[in-house]
Amino acid sequence: MRWHILIYPLAAALSVAPALAQDEAQPSSAPSASAAPAAAPRSADAGELVEQAARFATRSPWFPIPEAKPAAAGARTVAAGERVVGNVAVAQGTLDVYGTIDGDAVSYGGDIVVHEGGLVTGDAVAVLGRVRLDGGTVRGEMRSVRGSLTTPSAPVATAASTMRSRLGLVAGWFAVLALMGVGVLVFAGGPLEGVVERLERDIGASLLAGIAGQLALAPVLLLLLIALAVTVVGVLLIPFAIVGYVVAAAGLMTLGFLAVARIVGGALTGRAARSRLSPRGAALRGVLVGVVCVMALWLLAVLLGPFPRVSPVARGIAFALTWVAVTAGFGAALLSRAGTRRQQESREEPGVVEEEISWQTPTPIGGVAAARRPTSAVR
Repeated sequence: MRWHILIYPLAAALSVAPALAQDEAQPSSAPSASAAPAAAPRSADAGELVEQAARFATRSPWFPIPEAKPAAAGARTVAAGERVVGNVAVAQGTLDVYGTIDGDAVSYGGDIVVHEGGLVTGDAVAVLGRVRLDGGTVRGEMRSVRGSLTTPSAPVATAASTMRSRLGLVAGWFAVLALMGVGVLVFAGGPLEGVVERLERDIGASLLAGIAGQLALAPVLLLLLIALAVTVVGVLLIPFAIVGYVVAAAGLMTLGFLAVARIVGGALTGRAARSRLSPRGAALRGVLVGVVCVMALWLLAVLLGPFPRVSPVARGIAFALTWVAVTAGFGAALLSRAGTRRQQESREEPGVVEEEISWQTPTPIGGVAAARRPTSAVR
């Protein structure tokens, strides 16, 4: 059995680039012009810059800013031998530390440079700047933020970009399902035909079985986990059991959906077209045509997106028909045990016939004279 290798590809998660870049300050031997960050515009008010930094710290609790307000805009120097008790802050300037700051050092729109012999007992935080060590020491954390303190507006998705993304999604799903169809025909052609025969025999029972199977997926998984949690070895096997269960369920749904596509495609291509191809070629053509039919519904729903009154109806029809196909195929896969019941019955059938006729007396074939068994003469 190789149907279990089929799983639905997991959808890809989108990540949005952060608006602000945070990095740890690296020590440098001496300040350089190239290392200096872009400072805030001189036209910006120092108080406004501090307020923006406070709002940024509120939105980003992972980046706390010490409470310290600069006395005035401009640079400040803590001279050698000078000791300042409390937090020191500057705005739109560089804070040069040659002495000791018994607290935190904060810079808004500028750098913090701790020179040789300088000491900051608390944290050194540079908002729109850098913290640089020039032989000095910072006992706390060194943090810096560059970029913009305001949250950038999200890009507005245009109708054309939305249409392109949805068309790409439809094309991607078609490629995935087509590759799955080829893989099933190559590695699991027998099980696929078994599911197809079950669907053709009774599609109503397959649909009901599929609905019941979907409703039972979660309870069965819960019972499986409870049974495994009884023993220590079972607890260790729980992650593998979850993955295997999901893979098996997804494989059965995929096998069933491709069986439905095989039936739909075979009905549309016609018996005359199938007669010109080999059995495997006819099966491949039927699967591809069926997948095209299903994805054509979604393509139509995407193309009708600019029409708000018609688009929801088209999406609803596409979803409903796709759900019916997946559910009926899933039920047929369950009833046929992933197509293996058909193979077992075909293997047992010759034995049953032989058992039924083995007790009968052989009769001569018409046109052939029965020969008498030779017997010895009795004297």
